[in-house]
Amino acid sequence: MSRKELPIDWMLSDLQGALDHGMIYLAALGLVAYTEMLGRESSLARGIRGKKESECFDYFVSEFMRYPCSLLNDGRTYDSLRNGLAHEYFIKPPEGTVAHKFPDGYDPDGTKPGIEVDSKGALLAFILEPYFRDFSNAARTWKAERAARLANSITSPPRSVLPGPLTHPASAAIYPPYPASGTVAPDVGDTRAHEVRPTDVSGGNLPDWSKV
Repeated sequence: MSRKELPIDWMLSDLQGALDHGMIYLAALGLVAYTEMLGRESSLARGIRGKKESECFDYFVSEFMRYPCSLLNDGRTYDSLRNGLAHEYFIKPPEGTVAHKFPDGYDPDGTKPGIEVDSKGALLAFILEPYFRDFSNAARTWKAERAARLANSITSPPRSVLPGPLTHPASAAIYPPYPASGTVAPDVGDTRAHEVRPTDVSGGNLPDWSKV
């Protein structure tokens, strides 16, 4: 793979593997990092430059994952997730929770976003299964748009944010090839990636994440 190709399939495969093997906090950190990376890549390709890291994260979550801006709180959610997970292991504030999935019966339609905030916008929970579902669809949406832009010369391709030669994994003799495009994560329907997801920020009817 050349540096001009975005390894979205590898990203999804690595994230799925981490979730399948119970590596919850590693998956959480990867999801935040990849969300920010794709936000920078997509905003640059669309001619939007000068965004801070938090703005790149917010851009991809709102523009591609279609999460309401009320869940992002002007970069506060990014700070809680990224700086908490990277520097403190836990998300901020300390009472915030990283959960694999929603409690049984809480999301019967499979449409709730993977971020829960309280009535003041403070992060309550980062729920990986629904977030990964929505991130996967959004990543594929951006992958298709990026391919179309390159094929049709809609805009000059941005400089890759991946420095140096891209080799993943390091030794093909040790690691098998990654799956082909479209086979690395469950496809729950691309139409969901284009719908703004509802959220309850009233503080009512939310799970007690301290007991999950």
